[in-house]
Amino acid sequence: MIARCLSLLLCTCIALPSLALDRPAKLDSKVKKMVENLVDLSNRKDAPGVDQVIAELKGEKASCVLLAEAFGAPDRPEHVQLDIARAMVDLKCPDVRALALKVLGDVDKENRGAFAVIFARTKDNELTAPTAALAGSSRPFDKEMACDALQLLGDKAGIPALVKATQDSFFSVRQKAAAALASFPSPEAREALCRLATADSNIGVQQKAMESLGTLADIQSVPCLIDVLRGRPGAATLAAHAALQKVTGMDLGTDASAWDSWWEKYKKDHKPRK
Repeated sequence: MIARCLSLLLCTCIALPSLALDRPAKLDSKVKKMVENLVDLSNRKDAPGVDQVIAELKGEKASCVLLAEAFGAPDRPEHVQLDIARAMVDLKCPDVRALALKVLGDVDKENRGAFAVIFARTKDNELTAPTAALAGSSRPFDKEMACDALQLLGDKAGIPALVKATQDSFFSVRQKAAAALASFPSPEAREALCRLATADSNIGVQQKAMESLGTLADIQSVPCLIDVLRGRPGAATLAAHAALQKVTGMDLGTDASAWDSWWEKYKKDHKPRK
């Protein structure tokens, strides 16, 4: 009887490793087919199909490893890599940071800005420095996307790069930087936005800067907004008026002198006590 039990136990111990190895292999095969399907759908630019596969991959342990392998496959089209990167971010894959640092640091890779926006959704502050560096690249598209990515990251360490981008030669980059600074309440952001509002040559950039000033609602931006009312008629005046309403909670119209009087009274009423 004892010998029989020992024999059964031995058989079980031999069989268990076989089962343990067999099950993950089957699971990996299933996930591999799902990843291959994602690549195929991405090649065909079937966005809804890609989204569906990403949703199905969630919870599958082998997904991240297989996705990383698929990303690095030779001659993989960039738009497919973008979908794979998005899948890895959505699945919270542990190796996303390493991949992001590699991609963002590759100066020969085109459209790094598109990848930066995807990776920024991780909210990983380790990506702030390479994203800030991208904001100073030579490619306008990458600079624009880097501004969006810095806003998504939400790291205050990205403010200097955004402030610098407000002085870029391309108006589209300045406009993106102005929009992004709305997420960073700070004297640096206010000063950069006031400079754009009062001195930029592009009306679209001016308007975006004043929209961001309204979002920040920093009372110290009132003087520069009044300056716009005084010296920039037309669309700029309307944008400055809208921003002043948001900042102060008041509506004194578009008459700069009325706002001057209000500001002088405000400073007197809020003068620091000695």
